[in-house]
Amino acid sequence: MPDFHVVALKYRLQLSDHISYAKPPPLVFETEAAHFHLENNQLRCEMKLHVATSEQARALVDPVLRDWEMEVELTRNRGELRFIYEDAEIIDRTPSTPGAIRGHVMVALGGAYSVATANAHLTSYAEDIRTRQWVFTLPRTPKAFCCDSAVTKMVANRFCRWRTSV
Repeated sequence: MPDFHVVALKYRLQLSDHISYAKPPPLVFETEAAHFHLENNQLRCEMKLHVATSEQARALVDPVLRDWEMEVELTRNRGELRFIYEDAEIIDRTPSTPGAIRGHVMVALGGAYSVATANAHLTSYAEDIRTRQWVFTLPRTPKAFCCDSAVTKMVANRFCRWRTSV
């Protein structure tokens, strides 16, 4: 019987139309659930707790990322920090039987698991750099901001809408 374990979740930093980070240094922090490493617009969240599915891991990591995004939304620039879930690195911790050859290649996309032999895609894009503001530091790591109540989310959303209308 397989004993799956989520090693890490992978996210992509979605760049806004008006912000670019000009080679910022890596940003590292951790919570009780995971170790976070942001570098080259890629966020790797290595799990410190045992979870078997990407959904369980995301239930621990996503609230941290959403709070971080909202804190940056309120204190810096609108849309400056957005993370898009990409993939999960999942292993089977069950030892193999002596003499048996066994292997899995598992890809977790959108909560569905499938066996895959290859997964590749190319992305190209063009942008008008004249409208982009270059920022040389990433937002600081999340500290104590927590956006877990409906009232807090409502007030934050109203503030963000007001800020874009001014």
